[in-house]
Amino acid sequence: MAKKPSAPDPQDNRPRLMNDPLAWIDAAPVAASAAAEPAATARPTRTVARATGTKNRTEPMTKPTEIPAAWDGMHTFQVLDFLSNPMMVADHDMVIRYVNEAAFRMFERIEGGIRQDLPHFTARDVVGKNIDVFHKNPSYQRHLMHGMTTPHDGQFSVGGAHLAFRATPKNNADGSLGCIFVEWRDRTAEVEATDELASMVKAVDDMARAHVEGEIDVRIDPTKFRPVLRDTLSMVNSMVEEHIKTKKKVVACVTAMAQGNLDAPMEQFNRKRVFLNDAIELIRGSLKTFDDEIKRLLGDMKQMTAAHTAGDIDHFIDTTAYSANYAEVISGVNAMVEEHIATKRKALACMMEFAKGNFDAPLERFPRKKAFINEAMDAIRDNFRSLVRDVGMMAQDLAEGVLDHQVDSTAHQGEFRKLIDTIDRIRSNFGNVTSEIERLSRSIVAGKLDVDTAPESFKGAYRQLIEAFDQAFASLNGAFRLLGQQAQQVSITVEQMSQSSQSLATNSQIQSSSVDEISSSAEQTDIQVKSNAAAATTASQLVTGASEVAEGGKIKINEMVTAMEGIRASSQDI
Repeated sequence: MAKKPSAPDPQDNRPRLMNDPLAWIDAAPVAASAAAEPAATARPTRTVARATGTKNRTEPMTKPTEIPAAWDGMHTFQVLDFLSNPMMVADHDMVIRYVNEAAFRMFERIEGGIRQDLPHFTARDVVGKNIDVFHKNPSYQRHLMHGMTTPHDGQFSVGGAHLAFRATPKNNADGSLGCIFVEWRDRTAEVEATDELASMVKAVDDMARAHVEGEIDVRIDPTKFRPVLRDTLSMVNSMVEEHIKTKKKVVACVTAMAQGNLDAPMEQFNRKRVFLNDAIELIRGSLKTFDDEIKRLLGDMKQMTAAHTAGDIDHFIDTTAYSANYAEVISGVNAMVEEHIATKRKALACMMEFAKGNFDAPLERFPRKKAFINEAMDAIRDNFRSLVRDVGMMAQDLAEGVLDHQVDSTAHQGEFRKLIDTIDRIRSNFGNVTSEIERLSRSIVAGKLDVDTAPESFKGAYRQLIEAFDQAFASLNGAFRLLGQQAQQVSITVEQMSQSSQSLATNSQIQSSSVDEISSSAEQTDIQVKSNAAAATTASQLVTGASEVAEGGKIKINEMVTAMEGIRASSQDI
């Protein structure tokens, strides 16, 4: 029969519930369990390591007395206390039955943090408690453990602590759950280190992205990390700073050389950074080699610019004095200038055709940004066509006497509009003159010679024409006035002659009165005849004067007709 279990260690204050499903673990010391085996059963084996060899071998346990004395009386739970891994055993109801010392120490270390989420948690008071004491959501864990037949790995966080565990089920012979062995691991430091490492990687990545985007003054703040990482990140910042300083030195040297200082100094870099010095010196040598060509090229370009400004547009740079690369560039410049000149010549040739009146002259359609030339020439073509059309229409109207047709000058601009306005004023003035001449001519035909001419309303030849009409009116009025006076005088003279004749008849009747009277009458008759002769002479002179005045009026009329003919010819020229 098996010996009774030895008494528990008096220093072990953990409860030992011997009548529960875990009693088989703590039922007897190791040696007693081995000695209780029946002799007739198959002998178990164990693995031992010999002091003289490196291999383990399995051999039969023939003598119970071979078990070392240290094992005698030692409980299985006491064996687990020697392990450094935290261990826990729970029964089939998830009640904690055993916790080894390593687990107690782990829970005591994080007890304060756990109490933030589980205020009633006490590390040394977990035995006899349900495993729910570790979880905010016990139902979730119970669901995982229900029906478990294989080990289950899990992890959770509580009170800032991060714990991992492996739960291994131990089933009874009937397949029911007997107990669960739980191995614990505090992974808080691991998680914090991982999070901190992720933060560091993100900080480095952010800095790298910022530098790619041009923000080369961005650095990592090492004060946010633990000292061990802080030093590393400070070194990363220093490395980046050193690379930036190196680039700035190189850029400063290249900038100085680009500004003409080909002897700009460059710091000699060490070890694998020497390639920067080699590159700078290669650039310096190339610039010095082509310095003469550059200076000569600048001089030739200045000469070509001056020649073209002076009007010598056939001046180009001679490419034979340059190396192949420079000659290719200069040939391109010459070709570009020549193309611009050819374009100008084509545009001017088209303008010459416009000047000759050929508004249908074609012009090559230029590509891309040179198309503005075609747009400008098309606008000029359209403006000339519109101007010629309107001027021709106005001239035709003047030639045909259509003086009431007015052209809208707002369709034109600048000098073109001034020209249209000028022709329109000619039309208007000519219309006013012809209207005035028509009015005056009708007055003459109607015998109305007292019409006001108002020549001050006209200018130039138009005023001279109206003044000629005014003078004609004055001459005609004077002639007719003189003719009236002469006719009146002739009438008076005829009346006097009639009276004289009557007087002669009377005198003839009384001639017998006396000779003296006859003689006197004869003398009076002679005097009257002479007077009549003188009156007739005077009347003749008056008629001659009237004739001369009428001839003068005729001349004035001819002058007016000549002036009107000149106006008509001028209108035809326009």
